[in-house]
Amino acid sequence: MLQPVLKILGGAALGFVLITGSTSPGAAKTIEDRMKLLEATIHDLLERDSKKSETIKKLNKRIEELNRGERRLEAPKEASHAGHDHGSGKGRKPDLYSVSTGDKGRLRLKGVSLDTNIVGGYSSERDDAEIRRLHGGGHDPDRTGFTVQAVDLGIYGALDPYFDAQANIVFLLNEEGETKVELEEAFMRTKNLPLGLEFEAGMMFTEIGAFNPMHIHGWRWIDQPIIMSRVFSGDGMRAPGLRAAWKAPWNGTFHITGQNPIGETMVSFLANDEFFGESPIGGRALKENAIDGIGELVWTGRYTQHIESGKFHVDLGLSGAIGPNATGRNANTYIWGADFTANRKLSNDRSLFVYLEWLHRIYEAAADPASGFAEDTLDDYGMVAELLYGFNKKWSAGARYEYVHGSGESVGNFASREADPNRDTRHRFSPLLAWQFAPGAKLRLQYNYDQTNRLAKNDAHSVWLGFNWSIGAGNTGH
Repeated sequence: MLQPVLKILGGAALGFVLITGSTSPGAAKTIEDRMKLLEATIHDLLERDSKKSETIKKLNKRIEELNRGERRLEAPKEASHAGHDHGSGKGRKPDLYSVSTGDKGRLRLKGVSLDTNIVGGYSSERDDAEIRRLHGGGHDPDRTGFTVQAVDLGIYGALDPYFDAQANIVFLLNEEGETKVELEEAFMRTKNLPLGLEFEAGMMFTEIGAFNPMHIHGWRWIDQPIIMSRVFSGDGMRAPGLRAAWKAPWNGTFHITGQNPIGETMVSFLANDEFFGESPIGGRALKENAIDGIGELVWTGRYTQHIESGKFHVDLGLSGAIGPNATGRNANTYIWGADFTANRKLSNDRSLFVYLEWLHRIYEAAADPASGFAEDTLDDYGMVAELLYGFNKKWSAGARYEYVHGSGESVGNFASREADPNRDTRHRFSPLLAWQFAPGAKLRLQYNYDQTNRLAKNDAHSVWLGFNWSIGAGNTGH
């Protein structure tokens, strides 16, 4: 309070000197000119004092932030990566932890999140095992009553300016009520490389199609599409590996991925010893098949093209994969697919979302003389189509249609392909009503009509009410 008064008095004194003592040729020669000069001097002093006060306020605010532990370093924008939960950097919250590592590096804990998905409902099928066959996803509702689909713990960090990192650990209850823990993803991804290049290494969802790389909290419907469960397993196709990407100047992105063909999430390839003796594909017995070189990894390629015009956004994708399967030494599996996603922002907070995806798997089944099965090619293909209309920011409604079919007979325990719950011809229609009643929390009401000749009545009806909420701190990327 005293400083502005002193400055004003100083200004007045300076004005007095100018009025009474200035004799230079450039000095004001009239009382009016001298008064104007005095006013300008006082105005300049007041303006400088105001700027200093603002600076002091900013410094005090900064000290308070540091005392609250909100210290952060401004970093470059995060690179976006389709299918993973990476933030864009836009409107990013403060980091939970940030510390310098020397050599211009900085270690950041960007956020920790916990996403919970619980569903309850009813199915016209009385047998829980049949409900699980109808809903083949590992996180799908598996009984009349309640199902804990997943509790996803996500940890997000970075070592600037070199790479981002992410890990997702999922907890769920199996059909016996026992707690099961899964490592869904744990990878690092480079950033700020020249020429639009990007590399990702670790345990990760395979970059194939639009749906497979998504975590459950990113699903718009409660359950996994049928064709995804058949081709990519109930938990999605994922394995340790390395992915390279190139972001083209024309908004296109190329991905090439090499991953281990072994594991319960690689059922279309070498699978694992849980399946030896009873294949999840066509009833064929699986044999141990060692990896002799990088040529026996699962290799996946994907191209996506982003098109944007005002409030209209479109993504087109083409994908393909090749790798060995466990029916024989020279037997391979081929997968290809195409996908289309469109978002349109309408007036009054309304929106329209459209998603289409087609997948086709070609499974070379080697001859099995011990079981008397001849060599065969098993084709399984199908599509999923979703249409979702947002009435406003909180309410949306839509419908999903699915169709799966195939050729090549199932053997062993199955009299035919139509008797095989993993390969029968099916239709599913699923209306949906969703309510986003709070940030990070929503309710979804979904009805499923399943039609397949394998069932005694040829169809089944299910109603599910899903509850999802997310809690977290920092920049979790959601």
